[in-house]
Amino acid sequence: MEPELEKLVKESGHNLHLDVYEILKNGKWKADLAAYYVDDISDKPREVDIQAVRPFLGSRAPSESIETLFSTFLFVECKWFKKPIAIHSLENSDVANTAIVTANIDRKGLTDYPYGPANYHHYVKAGHVGKLYVSEEHNEIFNALTGAVKSLCFHLGTRQEKGFYYPIVVFDGINGLYDIFNRKDNGIVERAIIAFNYSYRDVASHKPITRLFYVDFVHRKKLDELLKDIQAEEMRAYKFVTGAPPFP
Repeated sequence: MEPELEKLVKESGHNLHLDVYEILKNGKWKADLAAYYVDDISDKPREVDIQAVRPFLGSRAPSESIETLFSTFLFVECKWFKKPIAIHSLENSDVANTAIVTANIDRKGLTDYPYGPANYHHYVKAGHVGKLYVSEEHNEIFNALTGAVKSLCFHLGTRQEKGFYYPIVVFDGINGLYDIFNRKDNGIVERAIIAFNYSYRDVASHKPITRLFYVDFVHRKKLDELLKDIQAEEMRAYKFVTGAPPFP
């Protein structure tokens, strides 16, 4: 391979895309590379790096047949960064459970105290969440965050499939993120949650909607850890959906 092309391939981030794709496939996710959605602002097709789904199969009672009880959907942007990133974070909000994105799920039961599964979601358990970010690659960060959320919103607006929805940014190229909590440098972290309100036009009704989103911003080395958290949330959701005895 010519040196110029080899350099482009190395810096394109496509190796990261393929690594993440393989991790998801090995985890029994049905993953699609370069899935398309329609941008609600420009009305033009855009690309999300990876869209993945995993149906949760089970039965509501021993005598009933196996069915898809719900599905878990991931909308993943993969970014290879070259410049340091600092995240300004604050105490997590008491409305963090509203950032859990669902379709056709009993929201009230989801948040019931003390055993509603939302109370054990990693969004809710996070001690603090990122609100601002500083980097020479600010635009790339913004595009990654909004790209994951936009593709989720498009899917949700066109296909109301029962389940749980996660926007995720997986990064590499840098060791991690500088975490600045309450204006104090807490060093480098490899996993964070970025919280922001996002306004968009609903695909079906064309009405404007504003809602809170939490986006997992995770180094490739920590992706397995995040997927384990999501798997635990799937198990709690199974107990919730089938009416089995709750557990924390």
